[in-house]
Amino acid sequence: GWSMFSEVSPNNGQQRLKLRADLDNALSQKQIKLYYQPKVMLQNGQVIGVEALARWYHPTDGLLSPAYFVDLIEQGGSVQEFGRYIILAAIEQMAVWHQQGILTPVAINLSPFNLLDPELLSFTLTSLERHKVAPGQLEIELIESATSVNIDYIASKLTDFRNAGIKLAIDDFGTGMSSLSYLSNLNVNHIKIDRAFIDNLEHDPKKRAIVSTAIALAEPLNCQVIAEGIETKAQVDILIKMGCFCG
Repeated sequence: GWSMFSEVSPNNGQQRLKLRADLDNALSQKQIKLYYQPKVMLQNGQVIGVEALARWYHPTDGLLSPAYFVDLIEQGGSVQEFGRYIILAAIEQMAVWHQQGILTPVAINLSPFNLLDPELLSFTLTSLERHKVAPGQLEIELIESATSVNIDYIASKLTDFRNAGIKLAIDDFGTGMSSLSYLSNLNVNHIKIDRAFIDNLEHDPKKRAIVSTAIALAEPLNCQVIAEGIETKAQVDILIKMGCFCG
């Protein structure tokens, strides 16, 4: 086999070594910041929450997406520190918004590796209490393909978070290989349909069939469906007609 080499690829070995060495400074100097993508009601555009997306403001390489650094964090031993960093940053932002009269729930993406942190829930609840933010204002999203690593362990940890009042979601639903086998075991509030199934939805009957099936699955499980990556009014109209009202 063969592959194309690109100097700007996030898989560039030389750059990966450099970024790995820079990660300690990224956290200690708060170079990693959160962008907030709105979740809206599709019928009227009302904002019902936001998803926090990590971006690295690298001093020499510029703005970097998670594709450049998340796997380095997971492999480099700082994944638990990073998880706490993201949780605290989101809670601090919510506290600022609350002072401005804006009660906007925030969803954060966590790796299953973050759940190996035995004190993560305690840290989260202490941070929420210190900043006077209700647990129900925070939501944890797990990438679906990753949650199949150890379903029993993950389910027990997520149950603890949910019992504490924190909301849960499965992110990128439909991209993993074990969706149906564990969906009933993870007691989540939201299922987020991956953008791969929303793209070209208006022209692809196969994608519409998949989305319709996901919506039908969610109803008896008492899960709200959220469509990711909506780009056109036609997609909005189709989703509403199918019974998906958030995106």
